[in-house]
Amino acid sequence: MGRKKNLGIILVSICLLSACSGIPKAQGPTPGLQTIIVNPGVKKPLLTSDLINDFSADGGSVLSTIYEIRDCRIDTECSLGVAKPEVSSNLIRQLPDGIEVSISVKYSVAANQVLELGGTTTRISVPGNVNHISESRLEQRQVSMRYGDAKRLDLGYGDSIIFCARRVPTAGAPEMDRCPVDLRNFGREEINATLSF
Repeated sequence: MGRKKNLGIILVSICLLSACSGIPKAQGPTPGLQTIIVNPGVKKPLLTSDLINDFSADGGSVLSTIYEIRDCRIDTECSLGVAKPEVSSNLIRQLPDGIEVSISVKYSVAANQVLELGGTTTRISVPGNVNHISESRLEQRQVSMRYGDAKRLDLGYGDSIIFCARRVPTAGAPEMDRCPVDLRNFGREEINATLSF
């Protein structure tokens, strides 16, 4: 039993402002949650960075993407599908050395998926003459994380989501925390080094 696990990465930094959830706004660094979707369907790693800082008590952030996955077994042909993880995260409260966050991941796999993002529509489909992967599930976590810590949620087809708590400094200030993942040289070893939920 084997799976092809070519890696691609979409990196999104989600900055959770202290103004949300009734936390007073501070002048210093703001608590943040860095979210990395590890996409196995791209041969060469791709890093896309985004900084979101418009959070409300009942809002949070939703990060989504779509990509092709495959399940290849020794005695059968490969089954193909298009995965669409939708990651919602909210800051619950700021801790002395970290943050408490709620995370919800809606994960679906189908023969066809559509992503609407920033006025752009992306569609991915797999051929109709192959075996298709089809599934849908919801993963929810509420967790406390120390700044600099990372946790991993495996999705099942070589893809995963990595969450890292960090403080985002004010403009011009030096970085205060470094996630234990080298995004300049990101591979399976770095992924496996993070702790799974």
